[in-house]
Formats: sequence, C-alpha cells, structure tokens
Amino acid sequence: MRFFSFATEIRLKIYADLLVHSGPIKITADYTFSPTQLRGTKGRVHPQILRVNKLASIEASPLLYSQNRFWFPERRDPACNDWIDQVAPFLACIGPIHAGLIQYIGIEFIGVDDREDRNPELEPKLQERYKLLQLICDTCPCIRTIHMVLDLSVESAGMAWYITTDILKNYDRCLQAIPLLEDVVVDITADELNPDDPDDWDEVDFLAHQIRDGYGWRVNINRPSSSAPQVHASDDEDDSEGEGQYGSYMGQQVA
Repeated sequence: MRFFSFATEIRLKIYADLLVHSGPIKITADYTFSPTQLRGTKGRVHPQILRVNKLASIEASPLLYSQNRFWFPERRDPACNDWIDQVAPFLACIGPIHAGLIQYIGIEFIGVDDREDRNPELEPKLQERYKLLQLICDTCPCIRTIHMVLDLSVESAGMAWYITTDILKNYDRCLQAIPLLEDVVVDITADELNPDDPDDWDEVDFLAHQIRDGYGWRVNINRPSSSAPQVHASDDEDDSEGEGQYGSYMGQQVA
C-alpha cells in the first residue's frame, strides 16, 4: 500500500511522530542552516521526510515549524571569537512562509554590566538582542512564546544587580511589538551561589519579582541541588524532561 493512499489524518499523525519533538530543539547554525541539522536531536526528529516529494513537504512542514520549540544558544566563532547570530541564518534558510509558522523560540537573556570593570562586549550584545527581537517580530508573526534563559553564573551572581530597569523596559517594548505573543518565560540560574544561604539569593529573588510583577512575565529560579526545597518565582512545576541545561528549563513548558 502506497503512503499517499492513506487518509490525510493518518499521514499527519505519521508526520507528527517523525517531526514533532517533546523537548526543545537546539539550533546551532553558524552562518547557514539546513533542516537536516535538526537530526542533532538524538534521532528524534527526521526531517528527511520533507524530501520525499513536494506533497510531503507541503503537508509536513507546518508540523515541523509550528509544533516544535526552537532554542538558539549563544555561540562564539572559534576563528575570530565573535558572537554568532544563529537565529537570522535559521529564519533566512527556512523562508518567510515557514518562519511565519513558528510559535516558540528560546534565546539567551542578555544584560549589561555596570561595574567599574564592566565587560565592554555586553553593551553591543544587548543592542543586538533588541534587534533580534525586532527580527522575530517582523519574521515570525505567529510567535506565541518567547523563552529566555538568564544565566547569572556566566559572570557572577552580582550580574543580578545589573539587569537595569531600562533594560527590562527595552525588552518589554520589543516584546510588546510581537502581535500574537501570549507568554514570556524567563529562567534564572546562578550555579555559583550557595543554595542554602538565603542572603546569597536576595538580589536574584528581587530581580525575579521585579520581572514578574512589573511585566507579567513568568519567572523560574533554578537553584543548584541542595537539601532545601527549591523555590520558584512562579507556580509552574517541571513535569517533563528536556535536553541539556536549557532543556531542563524548557521541558516544563508546553508549546
């Protein structure tokens, strides 16, 4: 029996089994991207089905792009040590029709360091992040969820002090421009802090409540393992598994 003699509903179920991943899909595109790179999700996504013929591509592509959660980690180019933009190559490659189907994107939350010895790289990165959110707004009109990871352990726990009100306002301004956006999630982690010392977490807790209460975004504080119960700034519970560090955060969200 030929595949395309099956009812459309059956074919769509088969496509979903091949193309929809329960966890986040990490995109690591340098300057170009191919859908075959999605094979990196431990064999759980099989974009090869899109190459069977034109009909398969037309029927299956909407499932691939609308039902999956795409995560774009920060990366540096080893040749020049510059930060690599991974979102723009991905969106350019899949084209405006497929980009318009995406509903869930995960990116890093970028702050700025106001200390006297501040890192000069952070301010340009912050401006690029605003431009990235504008690109998502312009290219992905069906985005429902933006999921951001704020890793305070990258520099130091003190980075919580340097997510300024202006930074949050600029993020919010960019996010408000996304027409169908329903949910903004921020995951905060600071692995270098003592999970059992409340004083260490005062600034992190303050930042979490500032984000949640001031802008209505959902905030999860991901503390290192400890004997004390984990406290979250939101009431959501982790009820599924993802992949890697970001997967452990995104896995609790439902696309």
